[in-house]
Parts: sequence; structure tokens; C-alpha cells
Amino acid sequence: MAQPKYDVAISFLSSDEPIAAALYSRLSEGLQVFFYTERQEVLAATNGTESMRYPFLEGSRIVVVLYREGWGKTPWTRIEQAAIQDRCLTGFDWLFL
Repeated sequence: MAQPKYDVAISFLSSDEPIAAALYSRLSEGLQVFFYTERQEVLAATNGTESMRYPFLEGSRIVVVLYREGWGKTPWTRIEQAAIQDRCLTGFDWLFL
């Protein structure tokens, strides 16, 4: 795997956005963090499916999932979940729930 673009990628349901935003705020003080809300304009001109898979499949050193019932069942978290599951074939030492 090439050097990841992000140190951390955060996956969350829209109802958990305030928690994810607080986590992003603290982590981004010293790390490169993929937080969808802060990256929407960059993602807008791309293939959304591939752009949303990248941070969770190979583009980050660590993935944080703010898990609750319903995560993985929305259109975007379903894409993120599939990427995370694909990455799990390499192990789990990069995943925090």
C-alpha cells in the first residue's frame, strides 16, 4: 500500500455528525483527517462511490467508525462499510469502533 493521504478517516451516521465534528476538530490539530463534511467540495467533482471508498479502503492509516444501529444501512455508510470490510482482509489493527 502506498503512503496514505490521511492519518485518520471517520465514518459516521448523520445523526452523529456533532460527535464526529468534535473528534475531527481535536484530531485535525496535528493529523490529516478525512471528515466528509469538510471534504464535500473536493468530492463533488469526482465519482462519489470511488471517492468515498478510498479513505476507508487504502487512504488512511486509521479508520474510526462511530457505530450505532443503522450504520452501514444508509447509501454512504454502506459504501464506507464495504470498503472497510474489504480492507479487513489485511487485518484489523487500523480499525477503531
